[in-house]
Amino acid sequence: MPNPARATVRLQPSVLLDRARAFVARRGEAFEQFTSQSLRGYLNDDSVGEHERAERSAAVLTGLKRTLEMARPLVEIDPQVYARLHDGQVPQLSFTFSAIPFLNHQVADEFLDYLRHNTSFATDLVVDNVRKRLADDDVARVDIFGSYPRTLPVAYSGLLKSVADRWDTVSGSDGGRSAFWQFRRARPLPGGLPMGDDERRAIIRGWWAATLAGGIDREPWRSATDNHPVRVWDRAEGEWVAFPAPMLTPPSRMIAPNAWLPAILEATLLAYLRIGREGLEVFRPWSVLRRWADDGANQHQEAFGRDTPVQSMLAELLGRGAVDDLTPGVDLADARNAEERRERLLAYCDAILADLDQNYLPGQGKADAPGHWTNYHRRELVATTPLSVDLAWEMSEELIAVRDDLARVDPAGFAPGAAAETGGLEY
Repeated sequence: MPNPARATVRLQPSVLLDRARAFVARRGEAFEQFTSQSLRGYLNDDSVGEHERAERSAAVLTGLKRTLEMARPLVEIDPQVYARLHDGQVPQLSFTFSAIPFLNHQVADEFLDYLRHNTSFATDLVVDNVRKRLADDDVARVDIFGSYPRTLPVAYSGLLKSVADRWDTVSGSDGGRSAFWQFRRARPLPGGLPMGDDERRAIIRGWWAATLAGGIDREPWRSATDNHPVRVWDRAEGEWVAFPAPMLTPPSRMIAPNAWLPAILEATLLAYLRIGREGLEVFRPWSVLRRWADDGANQHQEAFGRDTPVQSMLAELLGRGAVDDLTPGVDLADARNAEERRERLLAYCDAILADLDQNYLPGQGKADAPGHWTNYHRRELVATTPLSVDLAWEMSEELIAVRDDLARVDPAGFAPGAAAETGGLEY
């Protein structure tokens, strides 16, 4: 017996697209011939008249110009910021090209002439790049990529303008700040900060050095207000320099009293929001804090026989009992001599290291309860974890380095033997 007929309507988007592509790709048909034709073959097609070839040349030239404009970066560079970062240089926009199949063709000559009379990019460089890429290859497309010279993110203007406007709107409200920053950071703090490992560690070490010397000014955690800034002492200028306030993680949301340093590092992101209005001066607080440990202009610098900033500061603190007339972070007022000061400062470092080890660094047998963030055997503890857990290892290691200097450095005014003064042969 005959079976009843059945019909299926296949109108899903993917099916329609597959059928359309199969139709266009039929061998020997007009569509296939058109799509497989190279740009050079399109311009030199003998099957069309001279007028048609001239129109095609004009259309290809127009396409090159439009593609060049579309290849420009979506953001601009601030010339003033760039000049400060690169010793007065001017940012020059350049373009790189894939193979351009118009060698010995009128289109190439007209395109080069257009480039020579355009002053919105590095003309000589772009013209040279085009000359190098001219060829007679049978290619169907030309790729163009526009770029500025390598620079720091702060040089790009407008990149974070919408984010900055949003922060300005919500920063006055605790709820607004919380909603703004909630779920925004997907990485641990070291991976989410716009700085390298050496820079971050130098700032951490500078924090410990400044803390010992009294170069950090902040309210007690339990009574701190979100709008009161943390300040660091600028030894070079002899003045206090304030960090942004409120921070992304202000005191009211720190969870623990030892999250000041991570919160200050996290606040570097706020400096990027203000760069367009205030320039590179917005990074001054972090630069000042780093100089407590490292006074290199752009990278860490050490010299055999010369004390580091930490060692020089500790020598002064031990020898005179104060640095720049600041009140030290440890009470040294009634210490009778440099060794008694050293003992008190070492004891303070040991107390902090013990607290970091007990509450933040993982290890067998450590507490797994609220107030301790070591092994994370219980999922619910993650929601109440302070920022300190992300930096605990580095905070501990850098404080150990400061402590080692403290244990060995000679107090200021102490006259070492000749052997201690040698810096080696100079040649």
